[in-house]
Amino acid sequence: MTWLLINPTNHFLKMFPTGIAYVSASLKANGVAVQTLNLEFIPEDQVFDTIDKTLADKTLKVVGLGGLYFEFDRIRSIIEQIRRVRPDITVVVGNGVVSSDPKLMLPALGAQIGVIGEGEETVVELAQALEKATPLENIDGLAIFDESKNEVTLTQARKAIMDIDSIPIPDYEGFDIERYLDSQNVVTYYGYSYMDNPRPSPILASRSCPFKCTFCYHSIGTYRKRSMENFFAEVEMMVKKYNVNSLLIYDDLFAVKASRLVEFCEHIEKYDLKWQVSMRVQSIDDGKIDTRLLRRMKEAGCVSINLGLESVNEKILESMVKKTTKRQVETAVRMI
Repeated sequence: MTWLLINPTNHFLKMFPTGIAYVSASLKANGVAVQTLNLEFIPEDQVFDTIDKTLADKTLKVVGLGGLYFEFDRIRSIIEQIRRVRPDITVVVGNGVVSSDPKLMLPALGAQIGVIGEGEETVVELAQALEKATPLENIDGLAIFDESKNEVTLTQARKAIMDIDSIPIPDYEGFDIERYLDSQNVVTYYGYSYMDNPRPSPILASRSCPFKCTFCYHSIGTYRKRSMENFFAEVEMMVKKYNVNSLLIYDDLFAVKASRLVEFCEHIEKYDLKWQVSMRVQSIDDGKIDTRLLRRMKEAGCVSINLGLESVNEKILESMVKKTTKRQVETAVRMI
């Protein structure tokens, strides 16, 4: 049984699909046959033809894809095409487009199975169950759509993967990482203005966030960090194999403690890379990350710090449970 994993996106700002690349790597590491189809670089008028040609391979039995809410129409149109061409195929959807409201979204998308939350362990168990034709109800982290009853069943919620060092690095080859790297330039995105020939690799050093802001969707609320050894083994590979010269660190929150940031700076200096991160103004303003450490980050190659400045109205910040104040926002911006 072969899986086809599709990256459905086609954005002006080309961003490597880290999520589905992690899923692909996990399936392959567990002996599942996987084909990949990246629609990012396919002209719009050729998307359906490309899908049709790919689905001509009769060994394909499962198609997996996903995305965020704003990509709903595109994902649905791709699923509709898949089911027109190969009604025998099982369609599995993941990521925020289904995790946030599976009972609404699975029928709306026309997929039979939804993977809720982190997918790496779930898809491996799902692949094994589909191969053996065993019940799916025993697999944690699934939504199952019974089309005959128009009914969605949720299985037990899956616990967060606590040892994220155990997760294989993303399937970079399967989703054309070199094409993404080659396509980046200072016109593509203003954030690359710090270098003439940017080759920025997306990468995760941690997962989730320990805070509970009300506007944010928390599929998994447990904050977990990769070890420095594990993280920089991936960095080393990306530099040597793909000539990467900068890192886009996709973490929701890069560092909670200054000690981790100090350790990171010590590790990354030898690679002579530029890097971008996301942080909280509270961490900076409260002195955990002071001006001295900000200078250290700059010396170690940090070129951009993204801050969540959702509001500078005290009442709104309080209602968001943001746990930051207008003064902290102003102080952090000034320090940076």
